[in-house]
Amino acid sequence: MPDGEAGWTWLLSVLDARFAAGARPPGLSQCGNTRAAALILHRMLARYTAPVLVLFSAACHREAPAVPVTGPPPDRACAPALPLLASQHTPNVTRIYLAPLTASAGSVQIGAPALMTAKRGFVNQPAFAPDGGGLYFTWRPVGSQADIWFHDLRSGAERPVTCTSEEEYAASPTPDRTGLSVIRVGTDLSRTLAVIGLDGALRHTLLPDLTVVGAYRWADDHTLAVFVSGADGTSRLVVGDTATGRVDTVAEQVGAALAAIPGSHAISYLDNSGESRAQLMRLEIASRATAKLLELPEGVDHVAWLADGSVLVASGTRILRAMPAAATSPSAPAAWQEVADLAGKLEGSIARLVVSDDQRRLAIVVRVDAPS
Repeated sequence: MPDGEAGWTWLLSVLDARFAAGARPPGLSQCGNTRAAALILHRMLARYTAPVLVLFSAACHREAPAVPVTGPPPDRACAPALPLLASQHTPNVTRIYLAPLTASAGSVQIGAPALMTAKRGFVNQPAFAPDGGGLYFTWRPVGSQADIWFHDLRSGAERPVTCTSEEEYAASPTPDRTGLSVIRVGTDLSRTLAVIGLDGALRHTLLPDLTVVGAYRWADDHTLAVFVSGADGTSRLVVGDTATGRVDTVAEQVGAALAAIPGSHAISYLDNSGESRAQLMRLEIASRATAKLLELPEGVDHVAWLADGSVLVASGTRILRAMPAAATSPSAPAAWQEVADLAGKLEGSIARLVVSDDQRRLAIVVRVDAPS
């Protein structure tokens, strides 16, 4: 390489020749007058080393267009699935919608629902973040395994919380709000409760003696109500103490819908022991006493509680509400009233309702009949 100004001229000429041949980096333009640029560089180099770099960058570069950061396609998980695990799943296509909710003075109003995410497959089990700024959900693409994802309600951005070849689902913020509890499926297909950090890192297992967990709900900072299913089709509701590890069975032939009853130290669950419709039950955590609250409409297997003590359920595209205390006797039918009919606004029938802690949003899980 020649010295001085001739050297700079030679270098820029070589670069321009390479760029003309197709070797130009994205966003970099030719400098135009090669000799003029070389003269500027040569004369300023001795006095202004750093400014030369800045001026050269300004003279010869254009800002490259931003490349959007994207996650995996809406039908592909972020980690390869374990074949044995993926083969256990049957197609179950669901969507999550979000709708504004107004509940005051005995009146409930539900606004127009909007699809939350474009992801396809099993998109389910929404859980609002404690600060109301986001929502955790389970995503399992068809033929793959489930992971926990986070949807930012302010920006609409989404990110994976877990990204493993094992399976994590049914996330719930821990009582101390520093992590998430999840159901974790191991390579041996055991289903245990675990705590992970908000970054997805595994912390520890909860109630390790339970290896067939189907659903759960926190009752307080150390007590869990857990739905346990057996291979023979049996089911149990157990209460576990995470501090001592003790687990007590409190009911059998129950459903997987567990919910905390507002303003109480109690959990609701479904009694499926009868031949008729499911019964909504109340479990007092301290005494383990149970009591019937009301009979659910035909086909209903999930409930959502409002702060006023009323219950929301879904039947098809209709959302119904009842006040358990309105039943005049244990055998009296509940006075279910229609709150909204979302026919034509959803892709299918409603499978689950989840109310945000501030009672201002309603997450609506919709079951889609066929994969799309």
